[in-house]
Amino acid sequence: MLIRRAYKFRLSPSRDQSSLLAQGAGCVRLVWNKALAIQREKLATKSKVRSYNELAGLLTEWKKSDALSFLKDAHSQPLQQTLKDLDRALADGFAKTKGMPEFKKKDRSVEAMRFPQGFRMEGRRLFIPKIGWVKMYAGRPVVGLMKNLTVRKEAGLWYASVQVEEDIGDSTHPNMTCMVGIDMGVKRFATLSNGAVLEPISIYRKYEAKLADAGRRLARTEKRSKNRDKAKRKLRDLHEKVRRIRHDFLHKASHWVAKNHGIIVLEDLQVANMSKSAKGRKILEET
Repeated sequence: MLIRRAYKFRLSPSRDQSSLLAQGAGCVRLVWNKALAIQREKLATKSKVRSYNELAGLLTEWKKSDALSFLKDAHSQPLQQTLKDLDRALADGFAKTKGMPEFKKKDRSVEAMRFPQGFRMEGRRLFIPKIGWVKMYAGRPVVGLMKNLTVRKEAGLWYASVQVEEDIGDSTHPNMTCMVGIDMGVKRFATLSNGAVLEPISIYRKYEAKLADAGRRLARTEKRSKNRDKAKRKLRDLHEKVRRIRHDFLHKASHWVAKNHGIIVLEDLQVANMSKSAKGRKILEET
């Protein structure tokens, strides 16, 4: 059986490499915004939007212009990939499977670049095109054929996600005959049909006071000041800590359920909508 999986590692770039990564991500954001502005103008006039090939031709013209000649300093692959992402996002928007794409804002949107080729790994080093060899924290070896690389900035730190393709052969779950149904809830995170209960961690409540204090400190700072940048980082790090703890809980819970049960049945419910009711709000307040 052919599967695809991703290995995620934290990078340790030098100051110059961090600057190059930020410049590359900024070029990706610029290309996305310029291309999206063109497509929105087409939609406003009820004209046919430009295809990926047409946008790729415009990208070449932008690189030749004096105002956007700095785009030549960035690798062409991430710029082309962002045009493909925009083309796919528009198709999803037209099909109403997702919302229409929005403009990306600095410091508010995820900074990321995707390389379909040209990268390689050696031990605890990763070669990124036009960046060079970057040190990384590699806790496990990468197994499989590497297909693409995504470099992303999260909470001020750079990470690399390597997608690989691996043939693991046909396998059978050791507990294939064990079936369980899961009832998702609000007061209880999940209740299994065998009587097991997964309680919520309510991690936001634990850090709610610290988050509120950090938000007030940020509101009192002057715009474009160093103290404001420090307050932003403090608030960002707290939110990132909450996100990581919640992600760790979800990963461990899903791993435990999948490891011990061969067949899992879930009810098709919108859990987010359940908490909008009066009863749901009361439960949330109690937890």
